[in-house]
Amino acid sequence: AFFTSHRSKISKYAALGVATFGPVGVDPNVKDTYGRILSSSPKKEWRNVDLIRPLLEAVGEDTPYLVETDVNAPAWAEYMYNNKNDNDGQLNKKISSIAYITVGTGVGVGLVIHGKPVHGMMHPEGGHVTVKPLSNDTFH
Repeated sequence: AFFTSHRSKISKYAALGVATFGPVGVDPNVKDTYGRILSSSPKKEWRNVDLIRPLLEAVGEDTPYLVETDVNAPAWAEYMYNNKNDNDGQLNKKISSIAYITVGTGVGVGLVIHGKPVHGMMHPEGGHVTVKPLSNDTFH
């Protein structure tokens, strides 16, 4: 509804970027998994969900899109921000690599090494520390 309600205000969306929890298919060369939450997701209700189809229906089927993990997308944004063009249009390359760390249900790590996002065979986690609940803790 959000995209369709704003569609009348613009002639066309220039592009669509999706950053999501994983594991998610991020290789555009693998058509059957690109933009889908993979079947190995611990979130059962999200397994094999196609994130792209409903979004393209809203923004336009011909809209270019990119899918990335929710840790690599901000790592890439930081990398690009720190390597933005100067006022004269020349690339101001300050860094070649960056690590972005987020702490949530686990410790997620997004990496850009020598200008390329790093993807593993699975959705990489930096680690996970289980916290023992208190005896009166009712949160599950």
